[in-house]
Amino acid sequence: MTQPPLPGRLILLPELGLDSKIFEQQARVFGRALVQPNWINPRENETIHDYALRWAETFKPLPDDQTPLLLGGLSIGGIFALEMSKLLKPQAVILIASCRSPADLPYRLTIFEKILRPIPPTLAELLTGPITSTFAFKDRLDDVNTQLVKKVARNCSMPLIKWGLQQIVQWKGFDQTETEIKVPIYQIHGKNDWMLPLNQRQPIDHVIHNGRHLINLTHPATVNRFILGLMKKHCATSDPDSN
Repeated sequence: MTQPPLPGRLILLPELGLDSKIFEQQARVFGRALVQPNWINPRENETIHDYALRWAETFKPLPDDQTPLLLGGLSIGGIFALEMSKLLKPQAVILIASCRSPADLPYRLTIFEKILRPIPPTLAELLTGPITSTFAFKDRLDDVNTQLVKKVARNCSMPLIKWGLQQIVQWKGFDQTETEIKVPIYQIHGKNDWMLPLNQRQPIDHVIHNGRHLINLTHPATVNRFILGLMKKHCATSDPDSN
């Protein structure tokens, strides 16, 4: 059920290679306040930083639009959200089953990137089905969410995934000293996340104790409450229409 009016604008970036419809459960709650961009094709030798800034330009608000913004991302999408914050300057960044630094990335991503690197994209596309089935099994998705994951992965770009994985394993991290602002970063994570395991050394704002990786699907009410609380905290007081 939609809950208008909501303060501010919310941008959520999907998991690498997945369609933005992975946020179906969030769209039902946040309605028109939610912006769901899809991935764009990377350019040759483009870095994660340059890609993130170019992607952000496609939905950057107009100069006279003072609507406060929250920027978030699911899994690897959260890493791109961190990089985008340098241009979009949101009120806060929300990491959903994501990570704050390269130290939080599991070595299995490096192994997977090395395995996938020499495989031609047309052949690698045959792996889409097994990969999505693995996600569904590992996350213990019900039939409805399993079909949704298969649907949003149907048109995934294997060149994008290969490029994205290569960039992620080379990621140097998000350094707030590179920006003029200190953006607050909030993180919600599943305790049993198998893709990006929970790192207890980093501050986690909310841990879903029986959550796995795709917590926006398996625990939508909890994730939506978390986001809504941050919208009210960071956007309501800074909304120019609220004065």
